[in-house]
Amino acid sequence: MKQAFGLVWRPWGACYLKHKITGEQKSLKTSDKVEAQRILQAHNESECQPHFNLSLARVYLNGADPKLTTRTWQEVMDDRRDPVRQAWSLFGCHWRFVPGRSGEIVNGNRSRMSSEAAPTSNS
Repeated sequence: MKQAFGLVWRPWGACYLKHKITGEQKSLKTSDKVEAQRILQAHNESECQPHFNLSLARVYLNGADPKLTTRTWQEVMDDRRDPVRQAWSLFGCHWRFVPGRSGEIVNGNRSRMSSEAAPTSNS
């Protein structure tokens, strides 16, 4: 299959990722050739196999923090040190009204969250 992305090297050593169809260029913020090739390969694979992206992301997340893939929004809001909960309490909102709070963070159901409306409080 034809690759959608290529590398462009600038004279000062910066590497850019170029979309071959649109011509859009994005800085890779690296001058390391091996790292640039890896990023290029990842972008081209994501174009060829979009269904594989989510599975690969879960593998990386699980490697970084095994609890992250099963953590729920309820657990986030129960964490007393969490800055989001502190911000909600400052504005008089209650964390129980957060739509989709029982769902997992990584596997959240976007359609359910957008269809639920958080109740408004006038206090």
